[in-house]
Amino acid sequence: MENADGRSQLKTLIHLTWPILIEMLLHILVGNVDQLMIANYSQEAVGGIANANQILTSFILVFSMISTATTIMVTQYKGVQDEAKVAVIYSVSLVMNFILGAVLGGVIVLLADPFFRMIHTPDVFLSAANTYIRMTGGPILIQALFSTYSAIFRSNRMMKTSMVVSVLTNVMNMIGNAVLIYGLGPFPELGVTGAALSTNLSRLSGLAVMAFLFHTRMHGRVRKSHFTPFPRRILFQLIGIGIPSGGESFSFNMTQIVVLTFVNGFGADSTMAFSYSKTVASFTILFCISLSQALQVMVGYHVGAGKYDRAREITTLATRCSMALTLFLSILVFFLSDSLFSLFQASVSVKAICHTLMFLDIFHQFGRSYNLLYLRALQGAGDVRYPTMIGIISTWVLVVGGGYVFSVLCGLGLNGIWLAMILDECLRGLVFLIRWRRGTWKSKSLVSSQKPEAQV
Repeated sequence: MENADGRSQLKTLIHLTWPILIEMLLHILVGNVDQLMIANYSQEAVGGIANANQILTSFILVFSMISTATTIMVTQYKGVQDEAKVAVIYSVSLVMNFILGAVLGGVIVLLADPFFRMIHTPDVFLSAANTYIRMTGGPILIQALFSTYSAIFRSNRMMKTSMVVSVLTNVMNMIGNAVLIYGLGPFPELGVTGAALSTNLSRLSGLAVMAFLFHTRMHGRVRKSHFTPFPRRILFQLIGIGIPSGGESFSFNMTQIVVLTFVNGFGADSTMAFSYSKTVASFTILFCISLSQALQVMVGYHVGAGKYDRAREITTLATRCSMALTLFLSILVFFLSDSLFSLFQASVSVKAICHTLMFLDIFHQFGRSYNLLYLRALQGAGDVRYPTMIGIISTWVLVVGGGYVFSVLCGLGLNGIWLAMILDECLRGLVFLIRWRRGTWKSKSLVSSQKPEAQV
């Protein structure tokens, strides 16, 4: 009977995972298609966009704090079938990210150049970096609302909806890139400006579709009644969950900016190799990331309904699946690395650096797979502060501190950066595994399980 239940849970997990996988694959393509297509236009532009995207990701992670909290809260309140609270959570999260997006967009436009100077972006990349970040970062409000709607759909197990929107967004972005970067037909050749403009138009179209579906399929509304009386408890819960859960990701990305500072000091070849390797590596871990997000939703439902054994069982099954596939993909990418990096028009010296990094990345992704699965399981259960504390300490001590020691003091360059990341991911994965097995997360539920369990 237990085996049958396990198979049923695994089937549900895969059913939730594959739309997220396709959505995230296309989401990565939306960001990286610019880089692939711009590589044929200018190698300097590639470095500029890479630096711009690193900073933009840090700001996008601010929105993900609220989006992650929205997913956790909605799944647990749906576990006890409290739809009234769920409706208020929708409204509060959308308004919060709207305000954050408007404010941070202004910050990016005003302080773009100081940001690049701070991370020692090479002068040859500055023009492209400033153009791209101001054009895509100014209207970052679009991304703030998009991430909120995506979290709402996922927490309602409507993964296919987000997937379809991502398909449309990606297709529009690729067509726009071809037309605006190279100047096809009556359109002028715009280069980096064209890449940024295409990204903005595709994301705006995706947001419009998301908002339409939220109103029509879910009958969702941001109502004035949701704020009278002001939902102080919901707001504090979103912040209380969002800052720790999103804070770990934000802190990690800040360490990557510091690491990029080290990398930029190694020269243009190292900057491009770092950018290309991160891009390729992002595809090898994609299944694990998608599975972990689906797992977070299922754990949230189970914990909200008080079904702790089912939460434990599905987490074990998810981890085994993720570890096996991620390891296989990492090894495959290593053997195909020369062909893959040729797509970026990379020089022989850059490809040689990337080839070594892809070997090290096998061990990096192994640790990251463990880390991500147990991190999301803990977050789905409402246990967010402890993982955040461990994540912040580990990334700053091992990734930044260890990265500096290995790459700069020991002279290992980019290889030293990857060694530091391997240590960080493996240590955090081990710590989170121990935390999960001890069962501390059972006392972290946000709701009391007084209603029947919703079907998952």
